[in-house]
Amino acid sequence: MCLILCKPVVCDHPFCVSFYTKMGGMRVTLLNNDEDHYLSVINYQNAVLTDLVEYNKKSFEAFDNLLAEAKSLGRFLANTRHADLVMETSITDEQIFSSSTKEDSYKYELKLIEKFPEALWKERGFSIRAFVQDKSRESVYLHKFPRFRVFLYTMDEKPKLLNLNVAGKKVLRGTIEAEMKEDSTIYFKNLVINEVSSHYTNDAFQIVVANLNSSAVKPLILSGIHVRARRLVKK
Repeated sequence: MCLILCKPVVCDHPFCVSFYTKMGGMRVTLLNNDEDHYLSVINYQNAVLTDLVEYNKKSFEAFDNLLAEAKSLGRFLANTRHADLVMETSITDEQIFSSSTKEDSYKYELKLIEKFPEALWKERGFSIRAFVQDKSRESVYLHKFPRFRVFLYTMDEKPKLLNLNVAGKKVLRGTIEAEMKEDSTIYFKNLVINEVSSHYTNDAFQIVVANLNSSAVKPLILSGIHVRARRLVKK
């Protein structure tokens, strides 16, 4: 008999195993007509039943908490629209920088959650938090195309994608790709730019966040970002 499930089945619950092991030893004592142990057996059974009630109480409380969290998540997802897009090729430079002249061609738009600084430090980490909204300014979850990426461009009239710095090392590293969460947010936790902007046109960069598989999402373009050399700490 399983005390946890209250069913006539063999189980390996530690609680049940401990109970029947001890009861088996007590039964031998009782069969030998040692009446002095009757009271201890009854007390032990009462203690076991008390523990069992407490165990079941905690189990039901844990279940209620899980159920409440599931209902809360369900209500949240019900208020978040799930968008269906058509698969397209990876986004190109032309698609990114034509966004200002083709506003009507986008169904969705990336927006910053937190204000982004105009100046950064070389080789010092920073983060980007963004979300996607539709033309009604409602947040949407792109469940078919959740992958986004950060790119670094020059401020030239025809922006150039930067992959390597002047020393031939990766100019942008860290969490350059991230997947959209179901609350429609995208979080690039730790990004590092390994170059100062003074080596490039207008002493600034453009940081671009774009969807990797759909041109229906307007890229987020952060222009005029200055990157300075790290200050040396005097000892």
